[in-house]
Amino acid sequence: MPKTNRKITKEELIKKIGAGNLALVLDNVYCSECGPAAMVVDYEDNIVIESSGDTVIRGKCKKCGHKVARLLEMGLTGEAHELENKIFENLKKLDI
Repeated sequence: MPKTNRKITKEELIKKIGAGNLALVLDNVYCSECGPAAMVVDYEDNIVIESSGDTVIRGKCKKCGHKVARLLEMGLTGEAHELENKIFENLKKLDI
């Protein structure tokens, strides 16, 4: 049986990555109008886990309202998953 995309709630996403990591993600989105480090809003009904296991958050740029999306490569396993966790921890330390 092939995997399919499915919508999840904000609460489910918080359970997967933690509230602190979600805040980091939402505050670091690229907007084609405003550039890097834009903030995504109005995303709550547009969180999708893709068949690969990756998560896509779609919403609007807080500053200009342009459509934005953030990909969380969560389909990783083993060493790649450990590396991803280390990156999140380092981002927290840098307060990015």
